Amino acid sequence: MKKMKMKTTTNLLILILSLLILTACTSEATKGATGATGAQGEKGLPGAIGSRGPSGASGSTGATGPKGEPGPPGVQGEKGIPGDPGGPTGPQGPRGVEGSQGPPGPQGATGRAGGIGPRGNEGPRGQIGPVGQEGPRGVQGLQGELGPTGRILGYQRVSDSSPGTGGADPRIAEVACPEGTKVLSGGYSITSSSFQWIPEHTIVIANLPLLDGSGWRVSATKPSLTYPWILNVYATCAEVE
Repeated sequence: MKKMKMKTTTNLLILILSLLILTACTSEATKGATGATGAQGEKGLPGAIGSRGPSGASGSTGATGPKGEPGPPGVQGEKGIPGDPGGPTGPQGPRGVEGSQGPPGPQGATGRAGGIGPRGNEGPRGQIGPVGQEGPRGVQGLQGELGPTGRILGYQRVSDSSPGTGGADPRIAEVACPEGTKVLSGGYSITSSSFQWIPEHTIVIANLPLLDGSGWRVSATKPSLTYPWILNVYATCAEVE
């Protein structure tokens, strides 16, 4: 019975195989139209990793990218340990050769003014200068107290003159009182032998006693015309007690 069943199964398999071959031959002889694409099946499992292919050629260098922002400063490190001091100071070396003198330096700032020095010796008395113009008349002072009655001794009159020619330069005539006397008063006169002289054109600049009372001085000038003229000066002198 078992053998019959196995024979039947074998015959059945041969029949199915024959039908499949017949169907395949028929389909090859008369192929029909392609059917619609069926639905995509499920994704199969990944295959095994293949062997590594050969390396490709190196590509060209790309353009340089923009410069990045500077990073924040790092934390300051700890202070290092001081190094060992050097050895003792060596002996002083020999003196070198003196170099040539350098150029002069810039001038320094002006120093402070020194103190006033001691007063020098009095110089010789200078020459008498020309008489200045007469100043304006001052305000009359108060009348002083009446003094004691004095005596005048050795009353005398002295005179001098300053002749010559010249232009408009001032001329000075001065007369001194005798030693031991003082001037009490004085005056002047102007004379000329030229017809060009006009008295009104002669200007008296000064007519006054000397400051120490030892004489009288007169100064006068005239127009620039050149002619002879004489400036005379007088003084009244006496011993005053």
